[in-house]
Amino acid sequence: MNQCLAELCTALGRQFSPQETRPTVNCNVLTEHQQTLASSDDTITKSVESAATTETALVAEQKRLSEKLNEPQQKYQTYKQALKEWQTALEAIEGSETEPESLKGLQLRVAQINELPTKLAHHTRNIRQEDRRANFLSVRLDRRREYRPDAKSA
Repeated sequence: MNQCLAELCTALGRQFSPQETRPTVNCNVLTEHQQTLASSDDTITKSVESAATTETALVAEQKRLSEKLNEPQQKYQTYKQALKEWQTALEAIEGSETEPESLKGLQLRVAQINELPTKLAHHTRNIRQEDRRANFLSVRLDRRREYRPDAKSA
C-alpha cells in the first residue's frame, strides 16, 4: 500500500513520507482506473487518428467534386480567352480600310478599281450631255444672231 501511495504522490509531484498519517487508499481501484484511462487513451488516440484520416479523405473528395463542378466554368473561361486571342489575330490580319496593305484596305482598293468603268462611263455621259447642251445653245445663239440685225453688228 505504501508503494501505491508513493506512486500516487510521485504522480502528483509530492514527496512520500511513510511516517505521515494518510488516509487509506485502495490500490486495486486506482490500478483499475489507471488501466481504464490507458485503454480510454488508446481508444481516443485511435478515434482522433481515424477522424484525421477521414477528414483528409473528405477534404480530398470535396476538392475533387469542387473541381468537377468548376470544370464547365473553367472550360468556358478557356474558350473566351481563346476566342479573344483569335479575334485579335483576325483583326490584325483584316486591318482597316485606311491601312492600304491590310485585307480590308486591299478590298476597298479593288472595289474602287471595279467602280472605275462605271464612273468613267457616267462621267463621259455627263461630258457628252454638256457638250450637246453647249452645242445646242451655241446653235441657238447663232440663229438668233442671224435673224436679229442688231445682233450681227455686235
